[in-house]
Amino acid sequence: MGICSLCRSVTARICGTSRLTVFHFHMHVIPRCRDKDKDRLRLPFEPGVRGNQDLIGSLASSMRESFGEG
Repeated sequence: MGICSLCRSVTARICGTSRLTVFHFHMHVIPRCRDKDKDRLRLPFEPGVRGNQDLIGSLASSMRESFGEG
C-alpha cells in the first residue's frame, strides 16, 4: 500500500521529508452536486461502466516500461 501523492506532498512541506511511519487509513472527500450542470468535477470515466480493457492494458504496459519493469 503506497502513500498518495497529496499526502506525500503535504508531509514533505510540513516535515521536510515524506516518511510515513504510522499505518493509517484516509480518504479524500470531494463535494459533488446532484445537478450535473453545476457539478464542475469531470471524471475521465463513467462510474459503474467497465473501462476499455485494451486501452487499460496498453496504458499499464507503457507505465511498466517507463518504470523499467517491462
